[in-house]
Amino acid sequence: MSSRIIPNKILQLVSLESPYELAFPDNFTDIHLESPALAILTDFKSHPPATLYLDNTIDEARQFFVNAHASVLPVVDRDDHFRGLMPHGRLSEEAVMRLVSFGQRREDLQVRHLMIPRDHLRAIDHDTLAHTNVGKLLSLLRQEGQPHVLVVDHGDQQIRGLISAEDLARRLHLAIEVPQQPTFIEIFTALTH
Repeated sequence: MSSRIIPNKILQLVSLESPYELAFPDNFTDIHLESPALAILTDFKSHPPATLYLDNTIDEARQFFVNAHASVLPVVDRDDHFRGLMPHGRLSEEAVMRLVSFGQRREDLQVRHLMIPRDHLRAIDHDTLAHTNVGKLLSLLRQEGQPHVLVVDHGDQQIRGLISAEDLARRLHLAIEVPQQPTFIEIFTALTH
């Protein structure tokens, strides 16, 4: 396909007087229950994940979330080995003070103290995800009760992505008002009522 130059079009710059906003990929994709489940996955093979380190301080992690545009981030050690997930909600002052009340010094707290370790996480295989839709995925995950599910490639032994209930609710345009992050059960209930 050859590109055509339109001879009468004047090349010019325009001002930003109108309220332009940044474009993000999920602004253009309407997700619904019949959408392919892969449509909700940001594949780490195409888009490397932002990560936190085990030894990041609580304040460093909070600042990182300000710029990350995510509700949960993978946690790695200094050799980049996956160690768990850090949901933004676990960095609340209440969670920090709970650890302090058990004898931890606030200045010594690190991501490792508040994260969800890998052995407490659940995953779904990428090939399985590729053969289902969002509605069926929600039906499966509502039983789990966890707000985060990893997507893994068994053949390559790699974590390909992450599905967060909070991010999924945003993509489905659901206003789920709960004091903590919504679970897949809460999203399923909101969709079915």
